[in-house]
Amino acid sequence: TDFIWEQEKLTEFYFKKFFQTKEWIPSGCSEFGLNRNDQITYHHSMTCEGAAPTLSDEYFYDQENRLERHEWFQTLSVSGVPIHRGIIYDYDENGLLFRSESYDIVLNNREVDGYLEYNYDSDGKLVSWVRYSIEGQDTFFRKTDSLSISFTSQGRLDSVSTYYFGSTGMVVPSSVRDLDYDIDGLLIKEVHKDNYNSVQGEYDDIELIELNYDTEDNLKELYITPSRKNGSNLSNDQIYDQLEFSLYTYDTSVNLEDIFYLRDFLEPRPFRDSLNSRRLFRNLRKDMLKKREFYLGNVLTFSVDYHYSPLSSFTKEIELEKVSVFPNPTTDVVTITYPSHSISQIFLYDISGQLIKSCENGICSLADLMPGIYIAEVWISGVGRVVKRIVRQ
Repeated sequence: TDFIWEQEKLTEFYFKKFFQTKEWIPSGCSEFGLNRNDQITYHHSMTCEGAAPTLSDEYFYDQENRLERHEWFQTLSVSGVPIHRGIIYDYDENGLLFRSESYDIVLNNREVDGYLEYNYDSDGKLVSWVRYSIEGQDTFFRKTDSLSISFTSQGRLDSVSTYYFGSTGMVVPSSVRDLDYDIDGLLIKEVHKDNYNSVQGEYDDIELIELNYDTEDNLKELYITPSRKNGSNLSNDQIYDQLEFSLYTYDTSVNLEDIFYLRDFLEPRPFRDSLNSRRLFRNLRKDMLKKREFYLGNVLTFSVDYHYSPLSSFTKEIELEKVSVFPNPTTDVVTITYPSHSISQIFLYDISGQLIKSCENGICSLADLMPGIYIAEVWISGVGRVVKRIVRQ
């Protein structure tokens, strides 16, 4: 996945596949729009090569910069019928979200099919919500499910429980999640219990999640150990075969005060991931994640490498007229410079957008390329990114 940033604002990202030919072929693209408050205003998916997006999200804000409405339109769905839905958010006099309504959009009319009501404690922490829906042949809203939250005396998330309401209105447990922390407040253990079996009086699926950290409080190891699945307790051999764990490697040469996961920044929905945030990124503290390896039953299944641009913490405005590309046109080597800053990397693309080669230190040879026009994505250390056109004669 490639991410493109402009003045530290993400505007696009691209999913690509890597083949043995060493060519990167785009397989999916997205675009983002942000307002002057750095709030996302739209997200279009699958927009490679100017194609119409298959999924579009739009976000609308009130005068207090709170998310007021979110609508999405999906042209391709499982049923083959386009989907157009939305959510409206209402806030109380204290600025707390107290209700959200979900609706379908049919012939430009909103048809509400459900809503959530939120409840808080005296400190303003969310402690529960209840969902009301119209289901089947119902013509009225009824309670369908709910969630309750408890906190430790230090204000940390302690337990999350979900319930559903039976046809008679009886409350039935659904899942529970308990969390445990070390003395420094780092999450070290989670116990997940899902699919409550009312006949047996216990949960059908139980797993333990354990997290270990390095001396810099970076997540180093994550283990997911199942003890019960589909209503049956697992044997030691089954637990070993189904044990999942991940190992993390960091670039300790780069220290940041704080790192947050990209998706949390992009999606401003109230309480989104507040209860299901990705455990890896919510525990990153100082160092850049460099590599993540996934194992199942002690067998490496896949790994992920993370690459970062040379952007500093504060991005400077690039003076385009000071970016020198010489000689241009060229038949061989081209040199790119910017006053008082080094050129860390150059990515060269053909006019179709396919990555041809990468160069370093501001020097790039085009001698092995066919005559034509090429696009150079130039990364300037401590400043940012600029795009220049190069002609190969």
